[in-house]
Amino acid sequence: MRVQYTASARRRFLVAVVCGLLASALGFLYSRSLIGPPSANTAPVFIMVVAAFTLGGVLLGAVPALVSRVVRLLMVGARSTVVSALANRVRDRIMRRLESRAGAEPDNSQIKRKLAALYFVIGADRRALDLLQSLVEQGERDPTTLQNLGALYGRVDDMVRATDYLEQVTGEATPLAKRNLALALTNRGLFDQALAHCEEAIKLAPDDVVLRNNFALLLAKQERYEQAQRELEYAVATAPRFADGHNNLGVVHQLSGHPDDAAIQFRLAVRYDFGHAIAHHNLGLYQLLRGDQAEAVERLRTALRLQPDTAHTAMELGLAYLECGDEENALRALHRALELGPRDFEVRYNVGTVELELNQLDSALRNLERAYELQPRTPEVSTNLGVVMYLRARLQQAQEYFKAATEADPEYALAHFNLGNVYDALQMPGQAMEQYQEAVSFKPNFTEAHNNLGVSALEQGLTLLATDHFTRANTLLPSNPIPMVNLGLCSFLQGDMDAAQQLLRRAMQIDSNLPAALDILARAYRERKDYSSAIECWEELAKLEPLNPEVYTNLGIACYQQGRLDRAVECFKRVLVFLPQSVDGHNNLGLAYAKNKQLDQACYHLKRVLEFEPNNPVVHSNYGLALYFRKETEQALEEWMEVTRLAPAYARARDATRLSAFDDSQMVIKPLEKSARVMRFPAARADFRHTFEISYDTRAFDLEIPWPEVAAVRRWHGKASALRAKQARIRV
Repeated sequence: MRVQYTASARRRFLVAVVCGLLASALGFLYSRSLIGPPSANTAPVFIMVVAAFTLGGVLLGAVPALVSRVVRLLMVGARSTVVSALANRVRDRIMRRLESRAGAEPDNSQIKRKLAALYFVIGADRRALDLLQSLVEQGERDPTTLQNLGALYGRVDDMVRATDYLEQVTGEATPLAKRNLALALTNRGLFDQALAHCEEAIKLAPDDVVLRNNFALLLAKQERYEQAQRELEYAVATAPRFADGHNNLGVVHQLSGHPDDAAIQFRLAVRYDFGHAIAHHNLGLYQLLRGDQAEAVERLRTALRLQPDTAHTAMELGLAYLECGDEENALRALHRALELGPRDFEVRYNVGTVELELNQLDSALRNLERAYELQPRTPEVSTNLGVVMYLRARLQQAQEYFKAATEADPEYALAHFNLGNVYDALQMPGQAMEQYQEAVSFKPNFTEAHNNLGVSALEQGLTLLATDHFTRANTLLPSNPIPMVNLGLCSFLQGDMDAAQQLLRRAMQIDSNLPAALDILARAYRERKDYSSAIECWEELAKLEPLNPEVYTNLGIACYQQGRLDRAVECFKRVLVFLPQSVDGHNNLGLAYAKNKQLDQACYHLKRVLEFEPNNPVVHSNYGLALYFRKETEQALEEWMEVTRLAPAYARARDATRLSAFDDSQMVIKPLEKSARVMRFPAARADFRHTFEISYDTRAFDLEIPWPEVAAVRRWHGKASALRAKQARIRV
């Protein structure tokens, strides 16, 4: 066909060229006769006239071919319409005649068979079924009647009766009977038996591509992908334009881990049958998983236009929109999927997971609970329900769901990881550590689990073990700063300030907005007496955590130690805004005022400290010194006498200094708890579930119609049946 088309196109092209040349010559002669020989002045006119004649000649040469093609298309359409109308009239006439004869001769089995065949052709399966059932009740149990009756029961979704009648066709079973029996068994979920009958049918009809297609997909259900691939390759080699075969071969390639080969087959299916909605769906899903979201959206929209009532395509379109960042269209497509498939497990699960992703916890909970009702032992559903409960701080329920996920799949690493997070929240570090260990044992490259396992080890004082797990997490995912920050914390706790600073700087190159990294880095600078760098880090941290009084406490002390007393006073005042009863806040502010020679304010805040801690000798000593500098000697002596009473040794030590300076020994940076600035990965949701759709002819139950009176109708039906075979789909 391609050679003929090329030759025809070449002929049309040559005709147009010849007409154009003749017209250009005619134009030249016409111009010469009007204005004489061409010259410099008349050349533009010559060129315009010749060009106009040439264009007219080309169009004149092409018009007949275009007119011929349009006429041919119109004639073909009219002819098919006329033929179809005539066929319908003949069929209706035959059917009326047979119905009248069947009424006059109720015991005539031949007439009933012919009438049943016509009913089958026009899609009146129930009426055909009633006629054949009456024949069987009359004792007609020949193989053709039994096979046709079984096929009709299959077409009306009564697979049990379909199987019963088709299994009675023994001895003389045709490939069609075997194929129908395999379809009935497949619909009942009896895949092993269906596979055996498909094998027998293929021996009888080795070139039946639909049969090989269905046989291959039964093999794929049993994960026998190599054998399924061979069967489908044979089918598409036998019928190269078999779109279902190309689509299903692509699915098998995808399941075998060869997505690029799968994409080639999906494109071939679309090329041979652009209306193949499932191939568009699969090609869009391939593009989505490959990261080409825009192309995925276009393919899935095309698939949905071709089959508007497909819930899975609407669902995948919603996920594609979500990947593009278009939340509005994503939710619209997902809600449409819910309308089309309210009891479809994957639709409910994915919609709930998207709503969880968008933090719409109420609707996510409803959809995930419905999915759980449909398939209660699916670990991903239990996991995401647990995440919803975890985010709502309902830790006991989250624990139950995560445990249910581990029971459904004991090797499901994500469920163990999330259960460890729950135990962390419940202050049960030992149990948390056990769950993280389970997670990394089932998934050795689980970065988040290694990190959190390091956190649990650090909380139990196992710094070296924590360092090992943080190092493993950092090696697995060097682009994530969290394990790097935790490694910096371990180095800080072990006294290796150089390594701590190096790791923390690298982490902040990845993400400059890391409060934990800034805090630990500031402490490392302070340990090395680099107060300027420490203050710079804490100033940045104050911008990130403006409501954290501990940050202002540490910043104020660093400024005090560097002599920036005004800034220190500001920071300590900010602490008292958040914690008006803070003993440390009043003490630090009093000392900053005292060192800044603001003695009235110093006395006020130090006296406030004594209201909370009346037996603190250091505060009594500092308060007495502030009174002394205010020339209130008698009150100062009273305070120092109190110091002597509370702590004689401390009084002697202070006397040795001649009370020349305030004691700021209680003004210390807040200690870094091992878990205070450690960074955990929180509980994580299970991922979306994507399904590559297959074209599987489970409804094309066909009948044997051997009667000559309806042979022509049978031939038409053969084409219609082939078309239905293309349109009948199920999914894996």
